[in-house]
Amino acid sequence: MSVIIRKFGLMKKIIPEEAYFVFRSKVDRIFMLIMIIMLAFFTILFFGSLRVEGFSVVDLIGQGAILVLLLGVFIGVVFGTYTKIDEKNLIVYQFFVPKLIPIVAIRSLEVNVRAYVGVRTSFRRGVVVNYNAFDDIYITPKNEVGFVFRIKELNGFVLVKGL
Repeated sequence: MSVIIRKFGLMKKIIPEEAYFVFRSKVDRIFMLIMIIMLAFFTILFFGSLRVEGFSVVDLIGQGAILVLLLGVFIGVVFGTYTKIDEKNLIVYQFFVPKLIPIVAIRSLEVNVRAYVGVRTSFRRGVVVNYNAFDDIYITPKNEVGFVFRIKELNGFVLVKGL
């Protein structure tokens, strides 16, 4: 993983930011509502525990860690999930972690897919990118048609299903 991150550091210096096409991911309102309720619950629990006498520091540290972890997950999912396309690569960021997929390795795109088991930020329909022999990844770009056309423009051999 550190090799990929180093590659990305070099790529940013070589390829200007304007050369990327960025596609933000859809995030469902119900997901946002659930995360906000969980954050509110643990925040109330944390600050309510400060008022109770006899409450140990270890409990406060544990509850504070849960609160910080939930906040990190919320920020990572909402702001750290997006897709970039340059001339040679599809770069999928899930939770701020980049995954590099060469455009020539993409075999097919399945559009309007809902039944997928894996990492997802939206319960709506998305795009399954099939690449290499048996690999696939599910993404939910806000502009699915623009995403598909950009991939098809860079690799004309990509089979598009469901559009």
